[in-house]
Amino acid sequence: MPWDANTREMGTGQTRLEVFRKHLKQVHIQKRQAVEDRIQAARTIIPLSFFNRDTTQKGLDSLVNYQKDWDAKLQVFKNKPKHDWTSHASDAFGYSALDRRESAFADTFYDELPREAISDYDELEVI
Repeated sequence: MPWDANTREMGTGQTRLEVFRKHLKQVHIQKRQAVEDRIQAARTIIPLSFFNRDTTQKGLDSLVNYQKDWDAKLQVFKNKPKHDWTSHASDAFGYSALDRRESAFADTFYDELPREAISDYDELEVI
């Protein structure tokens, strides 16, 4: 879970961590890290990832459309990503990538991945 999982929700009076612990045996809270670290971790793990297009299309659309915010006045991109419909799914993927990178079994995980995959991903394709 993200670093702020101990924040108390006004509606329920409970923290997200308390709610999750009712349903899951083990919950890991990540330390607070820079947004740039989360984005870089996601960039690192995307080429190693496999997605089920039927069940993850909305998440894939979010990752493809995740972008920096434009400052029209200064004519530059801001340092932080744009907060829109892509934010939550892309952030979740980034947190997962950070967690995978920091886990004790990260090195063995990559060794177990299949070495061949069929892919129609084209980084130059314009959507």
